Amino acid sequence: MSNCRNCDNPLQPQYKFCYHCGQSVIDFVRPVKPALKEMLHETLDIDGRLFTTVKTLLLKPGLLSQAYCDGKRVKYTPPLRMYLVMSIIFFLMITILESYTGGDNSQTAALSGYYPKLMFALLPVFTLIFQLLFRGTYYLSNLIFAIHIHCFVYLLFILALPIHLTEIWTLPKSVKMVVDIIAAGIFFYLCGYLFLAMKRFYREHWAKILLKMALFLPAYLIVLSGSLEALVGMAIS
Repeated sequence: MSNCRNCDNPLQPQYKFCYHCGQSVIDFVRPVKPALKEMLHETLDIDGRLFTTVKTLLLKPGLLSQAYCDGKRVKYTPPLRMYLVMSIIFFLMITILESYTGGDNSQTAALSGYYPKLMFALLPVFTLIFQLLFRGTYYLSNLIFAIHIHCFVYLLFILALPIHLTEIWTLPKSVKMVVDIIAAGIFFYLCGYLFLAMKRFYREHWAKILLKMALFLPAYLIVLSGSLEALVGMAIS
């Protein structure tokens, strides 16, 4: 049995953290490949929970938030970790896509690092919109729902990003029409997903959900577009 390098207390072999101080037992004094593999495993939570979480997120709107708030959390990746992973992948792919399509410039490059921070900072604001629309609910449960909705949007856009490459290709009209149909399908899937997720999570009549969805989307877009314009304005000035 080895000892913790931080507090020198005995380590239990079945645990990945020291029971006394909480430090991870990962040893970085070893070859790079196994260390990076273990770090990636810990960061992305690749032990079955990630794939279960992604599958639930994509195919069962609102169930992930409902299960997490009901205390059924063991088999799912924590919301904040899920958000960080999805946002990093999404904005990284956006940067690569802009570079590939020739859309990258000095101003865009300067702003690209602020977009993920802005979206993360706006999460409490978006949560507040849900809080105002669904009175009597708890802010933290609304925050979990908002995080999962953003995770879904990031994941959907990640899957749809290759469609944007078609904008720089010369395609036959028939192929272009198929691409447009797919893009429209993604948009309607996004709207339908949001409706079903709100219906399942908040458990209100479908007419009320439609009304509140009609109020939420413009409010969301106003806050988002205003924040983006302010960010661009600060960059220019």
